[in-house]
Amino acid sequence: MAFGVLFQSLGYHWLFAPLAGIVIYAGSAQFMAVGLLAAGVSYAEALIATLLLNSRHIFYGLSVLDRYPKRGVLRWYLIFGLTDEAYSLVTAKTPERQDSGRYYFYLTALNQCYWVAGCALGSSLQSMVAFDSRGFEFALVSVFLV
Repeated sequence: MAFGVLFQSLGYHWLFAPLAGIVIYAGSAQFMAVGLLAAGVSYAEALIATLLLNSRHIFYGLSVLDRYPKRGVLRWYLIFGLTDEAYSLVTAKTPERQDSGRYYFYLTALNQCYWVAGCALGSSLQSMVAFDSRGFEFALVSVFLV
């Protein structure tokens, strides 16, 4: 929800926050984008910063590729949807009598749905009841400190 509130407070239409959750789906990059948009940086700078920030997913991805289906759209979606949370669940033991590809798909899809719903809820609430969002930009930093 914090991302939706911050994004809406920049003056963008509330629908752009959940759209970012669908298309970008990288929480830390989305929070960083709020700061970059507010600072007015160029697209090239934003792209480089995003690539550096999300480079950790290269190592995540390499360690789980053998668990994912070998080809197809499902494989590409699972690669796209690999987040810190999904990685921790994918590397845990898959439930017995469970098709692992299907399990990973539902896990990834539900994670993304929850994220998009939070983005939508935060931005729509901020558009209906504009409240002071100062301090929200520290939300991601505080997550890593706790």
